[in-house]
Amino acid sequence: MLLSPLNIFKEGLIICKTNYKTFFKTIVWFLGAAVLLGLLNLLDRQTGFKYINYTFPIYLVLTAFSFVIGLWTQIILIRLINAGITKEALDKSTLQQNAWRDTVPFLWVSILTGLIILGGMILFVIPGFIFTIWYFFSLYIFSIEGTRGFAALQKSKDLVQGRFWTVVWRIILPNLFYGLMLAIIIGIPTLIIGYFTKFAEFNSTLSVGPWWFDSIQSLATIITLPLSIALSVILYKNLKEDTSTTPPTTTPTV
Repeated sequence: MLLSPLNIFKEGLIICKTNYKTFFKTIVWFLGAAVLLGLLNLLDRQTGFKYINYTFPIYLVLTAFSFVIGLWTQIILIRLINAGITKEALDKSTLQQNAWRDTVPFLWVSILTGLIILGGMILFVIPGFIFTIWYFFSLYIFSIEGTRGFAALQKSKDLVQGRFWTVVWRIILPNLFYGLMLAIIIGIPTLIIGYFTKFAEFNSTLSVGPWWFDSIQSLATIITLPLSIALSVILYKNLKEDTSTTPPTTTPTV
């Protein structure tokens, strides 16, 4: 039987609590890039963007590095979490090398998924929503099974077929729990800093928030990334292993 949304969230917390030292070693490079971008942002604001001609190229390099390392990090975390569920032993060096090898194919599956969903959104909102659910597991199927390109998207759709709304709630609710937890993690330091600064920086006419608020958001999102990924991996594995004989629910068609 499929896990309830609450149990999916609980399982994700357990996996992260048990393996967070290993996960942290994976996200540390991603964190490093975020910290450097935050410091560069602080420097520019403190100097009134006086040296933007010099710092902008550094921004570009750090942003590109953050993007690539982010893809690599996601692949490794997906495979580590899957191994944690299946109790499979992984060689760290091989895992990292394979993740670098698979970064471009991973990006390609992500682009394909995004373009199809975007196309659905342009047509109407409802097809876009349906495509989002159908192809939600494409990146996880690629990372775990090695299925590439459109085949990964088709496998994701096949996994959802017949139980569309069952899957919808098991995607939305655990991520809602995660979002609330993330809001608390971001909110507590924001309230503390804001209390001492009287939230003066939030009253600015500038369209951007204070540098420290942006930094808190980035760091909190990266630190909790293993949990965000774990929720989807757990649901994916649960759907794969589900042998329930319950009649399938209606799947929307486009």
